[in-house]
Amino acid sequence: RLPLILATFCLTLSAVYFFKHRSPNETTSTGRLETVENATTETEASNRDQREPASISSEEAFTKAYPGNWTFKRENGRLNFIAGGNIPAAGNNKESVREFVVRIAPLLGVPAAQIEPEVKETSRSALSVMFLAEQRSGDFSVYQGNLSIQARNADGAIYLVNNQLRDVGIYNKSIRVSSDDAQKIIEKKYFNEIDKIALVKGPLIFAKERDNTELAWVFNVTFNSPQYQAFEVVIGADSGLELHNQNLVVH
Repeated sequence: RLPLILATFCLTLSAVYFFKHRSPNETTSTGRLETVENATTETEASNRDQREPASISSEEAFTKAYPGNWTFKRENGRLNFIAGGNIPAAGNNKESVREFVVRIAPLLGVPAAQIEPEVKETSRSALSVMFLAEQRSGDFSVYQGNLSIQARNADGAIYLVNNQLRDVGIYNKSIRVSSDDAQKIIEKKYFNEIDKIALVKGPLIFAKERDNTELAWVFNVTFNSPQYQAFEVVIGADSGLELHNQNLVVH
């Protein structure tokens, strides 16, 4: 045991000697390396801030970022329409449109995370193009939750924003009413008036108001009378109530 103790003592003395007599350049080099690493990190963060424009949360900030004779229209306190100016190049492609939409998300009243990653091009004419950004909260898409953007073909300038994004509140993620049960609710309500019924979407989030949010099923229903009458009917997957219906036939 004595040789083992002596060996351990010698190793300890060697370590202390090395620490006391190491070259000053070693310490300086280490400090210099840490300084360079910190400076690089700060530069990267600064560059990232410059690449990512600040979010826009007010009409004043919008007109400051995009000067123009803009009109802002609100319904029940919620901004749903922006038009009157133009934002060159913001509508050049789907990627630039998404960057614009994410930037103005606070102004529109929704978290940027609720905007689907993929922006769709829905129509194009000789003069303009329309893009559509759809809404999703967690694992579910939001019924009729979308944002349409119109831009000029000539220069990709965005000139109109139509906001139909929804204010999603707290909802029960458990399905209490299945799609089969929802269909039976429709059949019972309309009885022998139905010609055809088909499930088209669901479950998805129905958010008419923040305090009226629940998962739902969407059906297309055609009726015997009047002829060719067709409706989209929404049944709550939690309440079992008919939450919404709209005529699908354009006269």
